[in-house]
Amino acid sequence: MAARPASTPTRRMPTAPTATPPTPRTATPPTPTAPMRTAPTATRPTPTAPTATPPTRPTATPPTPTAPTGRRPERPRPPQRRRPDLPDQGLGVTRPPAPG
Repeated sequence: MAARPASTPTRRMPTAPTATPPTPRTATPPTPTAPMRTAPTATRPTPTAPTATPPTRPTATPPTPTAPTGRRPERPRPPQRRRPDLPDQGLGVTRPPAPG
């Protein structure tokens, strides 16, 4: 058995990459497509229902704010009515009944 000397390290030789042979391409013939004959379809306009427009409501205008004057606004007073079923009371002064 021959012993190797320690001074010579073992080297691996780089291997050249093996070229893969190109794969031959087979030309695929184009598939003939027959022109499709379709009957012409008559396009009818789709009837659209008339859209009902919503009634427009009159917008209430807000009252314009007035500057406060310090006085209360006058209210309309109800008309004064006399009640016919009551006798006239006069001025509202009642006298005590006379003695006797």
